[in-house]
Amino acid sequence: MSNKQSGMCAILVGLGLIGPVHGQVVVDVSPPQGITLSIYDEGFALVSESRRAVLEQGDQDLRVTQLPALIDVSSVTHASVGRSTDFDVLEKRFLYDYADAESLFSRLRGVDVSILADGREISGEARYLRDQRGAEWISLNRADGLSLFPLDGITSLTAERSRLIAYPEPTMIWRTRTTQEGPKTFRVGYRTDGISWKAYYDILLRRSTADFFAKVELENQSGVDYEDARVRMIMTEKGLLAPLNRVVHAGREEVPAMR
Repeated sequence: MSNKQSGMCAILVGLGLIGPVHGQVVVDVSPPQGITLSIYDEGFALVSESRRAVLEQGDQDLRVTQLPALIDVSSVTHASVGRSTDFDVLEKRFLYDYADAESLFSRLRGVDVSILADGREISGEARYLRDQRGAEWISLNRADGLSLFPLDGITSLTAERSRLIAYPEPTMIWRTRTTQEGPKTFRVGYRTDGISWKAYYDILLRRSTADFFAKVELENQSGVDYEDARVRMIMTEKGLLAPLNRVVHAGREEVPAMR
């Protein structure tokens, strides 16, 4: 299932700022497999997927990627599969530098950047601002003074490769503890917003027959693609049809109709 999220704005595309995660070495978890999506008509989905990692005995960090930007971190669960021994998750952290403009520019604080605005390329130290009306601005501190630009007027932003941008995609860091080293296979479950479905129905009536047509539309704006996923569509009370009523014509009950 493909993701259609366009991103926060154009300035977050192609920055070339991806740097390594510095500090403690972490263990990368495998990409998801065996994905099942239970999509609700209220605009969210429950996701279940299989992951693998090779753990050492003791405490260490796992890095889980290929996650949606709209994940509900509090909903994340894990369970060992097959003969894999279980491990404890002591702490979960969700990190995403490009979640919004404020997150990005907080990472770039003190770093010289170049922006393209109004057809001009201007360099300086950038800072994110939000006024009382909620409008977003970028101030640029240059040698000849301070300049202010509306965020939606900036068409591109470039900077030197920086270790400050550590998490260019939605990432979870799990602090784990295990008593037995080796490969672990486990299922990860979570809830994410931004995924929804709608159904459309048409009936073509003829004198003695009727043809029924149905179409289902899925929309994914969660921030990640789900490849080769099994999809279940769940209808809640929101999507239930009204009760059937009988149509009365000339004092005689005829065919049922939906209200």
